[in-house]
Amino acid sequence: MNNNFPKITIIIATYNSEKTIKHCLESCLSQNYSNKELIIADAKSTDGTIKIIKEFNSPDLVFFSEHDNGIYDAWNKAIKISKGDWICFIGSDDFWIFDDSITKLVKKIDNEKTNFVSAKVKVYNALKKSFFVMGNKWNYKKLSNNINIAHPGSLHRIDLIKKYNLFDSKYIIAGDHDFLIRSGKDINANFLDLEIIQMLDSGISNTKPVLAFYESFKAISKSNDFGMLKGVIFFVKSLLKFYIRRFIWKKK
Repeated sequence: MNNNFPKITIIIATYNSEKTIKHCLESCLSQNYSNKELIIADAKSTDGTIKIIKEFNSPDLVFFSEHDNGIYDAWNKAIKISKGDWICFIGSDDFWIFDDSITKLVKKIDNEKTNFVSAKVKVYNALKKSFFVMGNKWNYKKLSNNINIAHPGSLHRIDLIKKYNLFDSKYIIAGDHDFLIRSGKDINANFLDLEIIQMLDSGISNTKPVLAFYESFKAISKSNDFGMLKGVIFFVKSLLKFYIRRFIWKKK
């Protein structure tokens, strides 16, 4: 691996994403960081997603379409064929804000011990018709209190992912939260204090909040560092905050 110019793999899981995938792919392929590959793991889309993907003729793009057992199964399949030293994941309705977003992230890899780099993301809330920003510096202890890391676009050293046996495909929504909890004690992180990705507040974690918080409860509860009580507190607090926030937005 070239420490100054490591290979970056961007992984996108798609399913019936025809409305957003073109913009997403354009933002990935326009990144000025040249040592990259883009892997699209499609789950047998039935709309125009596959046709749109095939219109992109790029040597950086790897594409396959087959049935999977959810997003984390798709991610794992892509990881297994990746050639990157570092892996990042973005949603099919996300896009990079800057053409040098990846370059900015790579500059935060300042030594051999660094194995995780995160940043901020800009989230569009369709209900409120406005934006908010999420993403904080890495803090392992806070993972039992709130999901303080903006996962889209974060760089993971491939050795870290392999050490913790990739992502648990039993999760539907919170597999990334589970991975960060499982690997947390070994994470040496840096933070880019900049919004580098824009995403929609319309993913499954927002349309099915009870399931999202329940899965995070399970991930927290099985951790020796956190346990059942912290899992219950997380679940109750998260659910209350979510519905209070939605109630306030609807009143405005």
